[in-house]
Amino acid sequence: MIGALRSSRGLLAAASALAVLALPQAGHAAFSNDKNNPTVLPWSEILSIAGSVSQPGGPSQTVGGVSPNAQYVSFTVPVGYVFTGLELVDYNSTDRRGFVGLQAGNQWTAVPNTTTGALPGALAYHHFGTGTGSLGSLCSQNYTGVTPVSVCATDPVANSDLFTRSIISPINGTLPSGPYTLWLQQTNIAPVGFTFRATSTAVPSPLPLLGLGAGLGVSRRLRQRINARVGN
Repeated sequence: MIGALRSSRGLLAAASALAVLALPQAGHAAFSNDKNNPTVLPWSEILSIAGSVSQPGGPSQTVGGVSPNAQYVSFTVPVGYVFTGLELVDYNSTDRRGFVGLQAGNQWTAVPNTTTGALPGALAYHHFGTGTGSLGSLCSQNYTGVTPVSVCATDPVANSDLFTRSIISPINGTLPSGPYTLWLQQTNIAPVGFTFRATSTAVPSPLPLLGLGAGLGVSRRLRQRINARVGN
């Protein structure tokens, strides 16, 4: 899997409500390539994130937390909501796949295991793109410039959510409110254009204790009156 991580390039997304953020095709200047200081995006202003990422040339290794072919973005799911999914909506490239990872917290701290290829500490991760490779990939709901294969050709929408298509155990259900960080990577020169969409659901407010107590009190007094009449 480490080989797969290194041969990937990246993508991202997270959001909830109002606007669309578009990035230039160059990609790297738009979001931070420092895993210790990700670009912070406000959840309340974003419905989807559209952008591009590519390998700009030069060394690909990470130095002091900075990697020239990676991008890091953090966001916070607000209190009162749960994080329900991260969908790949659009994929535009002559290249066949990139890489995206999701971790809790406002920095990227998960380190790939060079022996097993695992990414301990991540909540979810996968290639995203056309479905090629032994591990397949997260599928896009729409493609431009490349032809999808496997499940990405037959049922792309059902296989477009990172929560259910993660290489590690799928995220069954939802994630709670709080900070999260995305790692987006591309080590090939061909740029990968993308749009990701995060989904959320409002958490129902609990029944106020005062109202519940008042209701119980009324019910108790009503039973007392009925018992008194029966006794007479």
